[in-house]
Amino acid sequence: MRPAAPIAAVANHWEGLDRPGAPRWQESHARQRRMLVLLAGGPVPPGLAWLGPPLANPGTRLAAVMRPGAGALELAGLNETKLASSVLRIG
Repeated sequence: MRPAAPIAAVANHWEGLDRPGAPRWQESHARQRRMLVLLAGGPVPPGLAWLGPPLANPGTRLAAVMRPGAGALELAGLNETKLASSVLRIG
């Protein structure tokens, strides 16, 4: 069994996990490239300041940052590019 990745990012693609996603809807490959750049830069900073286009787009409804090694999760509901909920933080 492989150790858990330090972080996972999701936008119809799973990065940092051995579970590849599939292209979905608009700008899927641009979202995947942006996530790879974020993850290559080290840990994603807390909060959602990183969540801009193309990750946030007219179809965005959920943003999540999972840190399995720390037992932490940040989750927010969106309506297109705007927060529609407060950010749920666990861990």
